[in-house]
Amino acid sequence: MTAKRQSNVRTGTPTLFWRAAIYARISLDKVGEAAGVGRQIDACRHLADLEGWSVDEVLVDNDLSAYSGACRPEYERLLDLVRRREIDIIVAYHPDRLYRRLADLVELTKVVASAGVEIRTVAAGHVDLNTASGRFTAQVLGAAAEHESARIGERVSAKHHQNAERGNARGGGRSYGYRRVAQGRIEVVSEEASVVREAAARVLAGHSLASIVVDFNERGIPSAHGKKWRPGSLGMILRSGRITGLRESKGTVVGEATWEPILDRATWEQVRSRLAHAPIGRRPKVNLLAGMCRCAECGSVMAAVSERMDKELKPGQRPPRRTLACDKANRHGCGSNTVKADYVEQIVVDYVLAALEHTDIATARARRAGGDAHQLVASIETDEQFLADLAADYGAQRINRAQFLAAQDPIHARLLLARRRLDQLTVDPSLDGTAFEGVTAGSWDRLDLDQQRALIGLFVEHVVIRKGKRGRYFDPSRVEPVPVEHGVS
Repeated sequence: MTAKRQSNVRTGTPTLFWRAAIYARISLDKVGEAAGVGRQIDACRHLADLEGWSVDEVLVDNDLSAYSGACRPEYERLLDLVRRREIDIIVAYHPDRLYRRLADLVELTKVVASAGVEIRTVAAGHVDLNTASGRFTAQVLGAAAEHESARIGERVSAKHHQNAERGNARGGGRSYGYRRVAQGRIEVVSEEASVVREAAARVLAGHSLASIVVDFNERGIPSAHGKKWRPGSLGMILRSGRITGLRESKGTVVGEATWEPILDRATWEQVRSRLAHAPIGRRPKVNLLAGMCRCAECGSVMAAVSERMDKELKPGQRPPRRTLACDKANRHGCGSNTVKADYVEQIVVDYVLAALEHTDIATARARRAGGDAHQLVASIETDEQFLADLAADYGAQRINRAQFLAAQDPIHARLLLARRRLDQLTVDPSLDGTAFEGVTAGSWDRLDLDQQRALIGLFVEHVVIRKGKRGRYFDPSRVEPVPVEHGVS
């Protein structure tokens, strides 16, 4: 190790001094005051003063774990200082502030040994990585630190799982719709609960998460942390079992919670099922029949395609033509079927308006729902309990692995079928039937796009588009709206 020369202030004679860098770290800082790392730095400075080292750098990673493997920016900068030979000594409170995994110790040993840098600690003395005996001691300390971190993780995980089974709230940040009133107890925030119910209702009505968050942000509705809404964060809230009074552990429902639900179980299951088939970040729909039209040749969903217009329309210039096309890029698409979207939309709208003359909204909604949502939810709850009991039997070694796997397969199959059937139900609670009373061809345009799509969904399951012959005129027989059947198949 080489030291740097400087002149002694009193005598003017050259002397040697060691360039030291203090590194401090703490894994958890709940209050954000960095008091823990502050105490480490004070102790390290005291050691440097006693030894006569010059502290050139103080590097701090506050609220960062060394065991998780996450990036520690200041630790990486410390290694760079060592590689560039800008320091001679690393000072830390304890070796586990530098590393808590043997994998990190391997890299630290390589960097320190090549530069000839020493490591001194307040609590454990000299950590010598330049000799075989020193490296062995460091590996023992590293193995002990890694073992301790793993045991702490197991205890914390077991505690969270036990709290989940008891229905108590877990720690961490506040969940939207609730506030913490005591240890393990939370209560509903009525204003936020109303927002959750509105979002759930609009998802069931066919609104995308993107369109909902755009509306929430325009209305100035704040999220849990006062920031703007995003589709991903709204989707996480609506998927969480917390809002229906369920306690989850690692994504699995483990029991009833002790707090009041915001949504009933049937509505929440339908919302979760609907979101499972909807891309979180998709843009709001701009085409009336998006996702509803299927090619008669291959059965693929036909995509809406518009002509590209790079410039603004001039007076009298026609707008870009929209077509529905079977996309050959789609794995199952034939690529041989296209139709003008305007013609198809008009036929479907006329079909819905004609159906409205003979069926009121309440009847259409009841027919679409099928009336068995609660029965499906009950079967889902029963099968979830079967899986929990099965896992308990396997954990207690009452059954072996082969028996566990064989027993859970039919349960998973029943759950998948029940959730698919639940996804087909459209309860549509956000769109009041009175909004559609007296809808005619003349008042159709007063409905927004989501309302128009919801109304079409009450009467039309999907639209079949047949391949047309080449010709100048459009053949209306190419378009076949498939009506919603009674019940759910």
